[in-house]
Amino acid sequence: MRGCIMRNWCLLLWFVTALSWAECKTVNFGLVDWTDLRATTAVASELLQELGYRPRQNEMEVATIYEQLAAGKLDAYLGLWLPSGQAQVDPYIAKRQVELLAKNIPQARYSIAVPEYVYQAGVRSIDDIGQHRQQFAGRLHGLEQGNSANKYLRGLIDSNQHQLGGFNLIELPESLMLRQVNRYHKDQQWVAFLAWEPHPMNEMYQVKYLSGAEDHFGPNTGLSSVHTMVRAGYSQECANVTNLLRQIQIPAEQVAGIMDMIVNQFVPAERAARQWMFTHPHLVTAWLDGVTREDGTPIDMDALIASMELRIGN
Repeated sequence: MRGCIMRNWCLLLWFVTALSWAECKTVNFGLVDWTDLRATTAVASELLQELGYRPRQNEMEVATIYEQLAAGKLDAYLGLWLPSGQAQVDPYIAKRQVELLAKNIPQARYSIAVPEYVYQAGVRSIDDIGQHRQQFAGRLHGLEQGNSANKYLRGLIDSNQHQLGGFNLIELPESLMLRQVNRYHKDQQWVAFLAWEPHPMNEMYQVKYLSGAEDHFGPNTGLSSVHTMVRAGYSQECANVTNLLRQIQIPAEQVAGIMDMIVNQFVPAERAARQWMFTHPHLVTAWLDGVTREDGTPIDMDALIASMELRIGN
């Protein structure tokens, strides 16, 4: 009888261990159609794949990502912008349904902005937008529906703060929004839109960030950081993956380089991430400190870095 109990206990332990292994082998990332997030998620995904994991990227709205993390259907998300996203994520943090790991882009910027020619014409703060309603054609350009910054702008419009009452908020995904900005910029027309660093748009449109929205976007015209978060319990269940995700930090100017390949050179995000890692082995080596392959064996760092080099056929 005792031997039977021990055998059953061992089988149960084996089953639980195998189930945990299977759950950690596949890593489900939440993804929004933002180029910076595509870049950082591609970096993490390509590294995990080289270590023997199966990363999956699941594109959806930000609000849905939080819901899926809370439900345990997603594992990680590398796109939490703070402080602008604080109010949206706070309920999940309060209920301990998600865990913040680290800043993956320590210094960033996110706020309302205009092209330099509009800035030089006297638009320096959000108050100036409302005072130049006609030049802006009564429009503000936001991001995709459900974005927390859109909600903030909608609140300003509805309450007529900064004389924005009656403005029309255009809600579009990043690529479509920037296509409109590009058209306005080409014709030197006035446009106010959500902008962020890192992103190639800052050089393309000589972006100038406006003051006056620090209550949502943070001090110094939107000084921000981008954070990695995981579902509750993930850091205990999948410690090896968590260690890697916690240690991935990329300077904003380096993220901008990956994004430039994606946006201006039309390189797929995965290939851009691999090429960037091949040329920045010192950062990759630091991220992998204390991390093993999925099967627990040590990482051959030279072989891993060499595998990132882009060649015909890979």
